[in-house]
Amino acid sequence: IVLYEMLSGRVPFEGDTDFTIKAAQVNEPPTSLRSLNGAIPAELERMVMRALAKDPDDRYAGCGEFAKALEAFQRGETLVQGATAAGTARLNEPNPRPYEQPITEPQIADPSSSWPREAASISASDPQIDSPVAPEQVAQKARTASSKPYLLAGIIILIITMIGIALIGSFRAAAKREREARQAAELRQMEMDRQMREAEQKAADERKAREAEDLRRQQEQEALKPIGEIDRVWVDHNEDVDGLKGMKIHVKFTMKNYKDIYCTARALFYFSSGNPLKTSAITDYKTADGQIVVEKRFVPQYKESSFEDFEMFLPYKELPLGSGKTNLKFNVQLQTRSGDPIAESEDKKFTFTKPG
Repeated sequence: IVLYEMLSGRVPFEGDTDFTIKAAQVNEPPTSLRSLNGAIPAELERMVMRALAKDPDDRYAGCGEFAKALEAFQRGETLVQGATAAGTARLNEPNPRPYEQPITEPQIADPSSSWPREAASISASDPQIDSPVAPEQVAQKARTASSKPYLLAGIIILIITMIGIALIGSFRAAAKREREARQAAELRQMEMDRQMREAEQKAADERKAREAEDLRRQQEQEALKPIGEIDRVWVDHNEDVDGLKGMKIHVKFTMKNYKDIYCTARALFYFSSGNPLKTSAITDYKTADGQIVVEKRFVPQYKESSFEDFEMFLPYKELPLGSGKTNLKFNVQLQTRSGDPIAESEDKKFTFTKPG
């Protein structure tokens, strides 16, 4: 197509729109070069038109075959017919550009030149010359032959340029493919990183959910765990209960999750030294091993029960002491009926004086 345009000054297919141009490329043959520029040799036109053939089987096999055909044309191994003097003169220019000049009528050779004599020596039946043989045709053939080296050089330069353009295009295509592959790899890496972050975030969310669930269960278990707490213990001495003189022990405490469970509050007595205060007498105010104790059973009526003033009474006569002052202490314990501890108070100290 470029060689066609160099020789004729126009492209092979023209139209008002891209569609009409593409339709002409598929359905219409190119305009004859010689109809556009009569100076173009017929053989060269045939070679260009073969290169532009619609059917690939009708074209040259490649640039190498096309170049060999052009070299054969340069050596004069092909027929050259129909070249005009004006066309020959244009091709002889150092840089022929046929599209810059309008097509002119053939020029008649000067009769005074030696060309008639040379033409007379050429037979009218020569297959390389259209009949009849004329001097201007002989001049045109000679000038066309002299212009062939320049034309061939231009064609070779054109082919080299086209090959270079093709190589540059292939290099650019390879660079583009490499760039697209690198971008695709980066996108895959980004997608993998995103999926990894999502997996890590999901694992973290699941771990937090498990921790929250464990905490909730722990809180539920804590909420259901039976607990008791003694808030305060105080004593009133010299109290009369059913005609007996003794001490009233007051306890303030709370019970949680012991609803309807039998429990016991008991006060165990010790000497101030820490030794248990024991008796061998038969009495209801001692433990199995003989330690003085006062106890009272109760049953919480609610899930969380508060006892503001739980009272226990110990008659003085149950204290196995001699006359005089004795330093004693006791602590209060809350237990289940089976003896499991619930809560225990601090020691409460007091001094007991027994008359002589």
